[in-house]
Amino acid sequence: MKKNDISNVPLQKYYRLKWFLNALEKDLFTFQKPSTWDDPFEDFISKLTNSSKKAFVNGLNISNDIYAMSTINKRSECDGMWKNFANTTGVLIHTNSKKIIKSLISYLLDNGCCSNRNLYLGGQDVRNQLAGAIKLKKIDYRPDSDIAKLFKDATNHTLLDYNHLAFEMLSIKRMEYDYESEYRVFLVANLLGLEESLFLGAGYFKKTIDKIVLSPKVSQTRINRLTSVLINKYQMDKNIIETSKLYDLQYFKDRYDLWRILPINEE
Repeated sequence: MKKNDISNVPLQKYYRLKWFLNALEKDLFTFQKPSTWDDPFEDFISKLTNSSKKAFVNGLNISNDIYAMSTINKRSECDGMWKNFANTTGVLIHTNSKKIIKSLISYLLDNGCCSNRNLYLGGQDVRNQLAGAIKLKKIDYRPDSDIAKLFKDATNHTLLDYNHLAFEMLSIKRMEYDYESEYRVFLVANLLGLEESLFLGAGYFKKTIDKIVLSPKVSQTRINRLTSVLINKYQMDKNIIETSKLYDLQYFKDRYDLWRILPINEE
């Protein structure tokens, strides 16, 4: 974390129920190739061509071997995030950057990463390899004009560090998405001895969970059933499971002692 200037920040991630249970079953985080992301402006630099005669290179495919996973850093729940990423039956998990990085390193070392003693002669070699292949970046939200300029500058410049450029460019999104407050975790598959696939599993998922928040729109019957499954099948601590109060008016009134306030015509 020191080598990559990563601070320990609280992170959250919304899941549709199917994908959350799948993550628990496999005890793995899921990483995707940037080319599979929904927003066509993400991984934008790999999709553009600079046809100028002055261009140093015409195009840059910067996302080879790189996988990413999105998380967010927000102080409160977000109605739009529930609707877009978790639907009516999904969940929100709370964790932090240190737990995710530690989980990834433990998983990779347990599965043979950096075990070749001819290549990794000591702990420093292992740390350097992991630091070069695991990144956590805060998303930088930019206007479209800035994004266009970044592409022009990158393809016209002869002295850029293209390894560094890849992570920087894959950590940029349009201003319209700044409400997400996203942090992105990156893995470089070929540096970690991981086989490439459309979806890459890595990290011990269950160890990173601090809290599980069930959807604010889920029925009480489903709450009871899911809570039982989480405790009995997946050995989750019942004390970290709660239901979102985002739309709960009674909870709001009780929390702020509003039930004591009389209507104006009764005062």
